Amino acid sequence: MSATYLSQVEREELTPPVESKIRAIAEHLNADADVLMERAGRVPSDVDAIIRGNHREMIALLRAVSALPYAEVAKLRRRAERLNGLADVNR
Repeated sequence: MSATYLSQVEREELTPPVESKIRAIAEHLNADADVLMERAGRVPSDVDAIIRGNHREMIALLRAVSALPYAEVAKLRRRAERLNGLADVNR
């Protein structure tokens, strides 16, 4: 990926790269791929699959938490991780 290409993306002359390229950029920069995906206006494929797999409930959940302060959303995420027996991964 050339510097010229990335510069054109940054100036919005080209559309953001696909997920695999964004992940490669994140790895190269030692950056959080989810942050770069967000900045590119993309939804990670695993998140898209989660939403599509339980469409009605996931949409209702996202709408319900959308107006909450960040700290409350973070608390809900940590609670969900505990319920699933997950560690605080990638956060």
